[in-house]
Amino acid sequence: MTGLPAPMPSKFVLTFFAGAAAGALGAILVSRFLPGPEAMRAELLARPEFLADHPEILERVRGVLLSRKLAAEGSQRIELMRGKWRFLTHAAFTPTIGPADSPRVLLEFTDYTCSPCRASAPAVRDAVAASKDLRMAVLLYPTGGALSEYAARIALAAYRQDPERFAALHTRLMEQGTALTQESILGALRDLSFDVDQIERESQSDETRRYLKQVRLFSEELEISGVPAFVLNDKLVVGGVSARQLKELLGAGNPAGPSGAVLTGSAMASQLVPPSNNSVPE
Repeated sequence: MTGLPAPMPSKFVLTFFAGAAAGALGAILVSRFLPGPEAMRAELLARPEFLADHPEILERVRGVLLSRKLAAEGSQRIELMRGKWRFLTHAAFTPTIGPADSPRVLLEFTDYTCSPCRASAPAVRDAVAASKDLRMAVLLYPTGGALSEYAARIALAAYRQDPERFAALHTRLMEQGTALTQESILGALRDLSFDVDQIERESQSDETRRYLKQVRLFSEELEISGVPAFVLNDKLVVGGVSARQLKELLGAGNPAGPSGAVLTGSAMASQLVPPSNNSVPE
């Protein structure tokens, strides 16, 4: 016959009740002596010298505010890239280097006459080539005057003529050792067997003008005021970059680029036309 379970030793019972009592007492003391958010706010407003005497608290607060600001800005960037400006970052509309069906899209706002852009170009080229799941949308954003705009117009027209040869032209214009001139730009086109006459005509088209305007407006909405600038999902890096910085940026970005089927040729252009309303200026 099974007997009744043996009673718990009295020392265990006492330990259990002592622990429970201590926990309850602690909760009462915390609620009694630690103020709630409103009371704490009122106390700090009444005694601002406390924060002045403890600057380490202000440093922690700055860190929290910066983190919240960056998170909000990152979310806004993603919303803009996947919504209003999604069409502009597609290979059908902007010069692209890398596989068109890549799940990750690195945006580079750049200018062929910009010294930091040119200094960063070898590291950018190597990083993109080493990332097989990445494509780079080269958003041409001329900021350096007439030659800067001329180079951007020519590069865009060349991409539209032959996307496969654009990467070689882009590297040539960015990485040539001598200063960029109109003659060297046209020389690069001839060396790479582009149709120079057709490109020069296309570079002056309304479509080219509209593209440059849209890139400028897109950069303004992303709060990018200079070049180079790199955007990957919610991450933004402004200014010249090193190989290490690019590695960190590409390592931080998850494969969560703009969604949608991969399109080619006329189907790609027809399904990704800009909205006809006023949300995207012509």
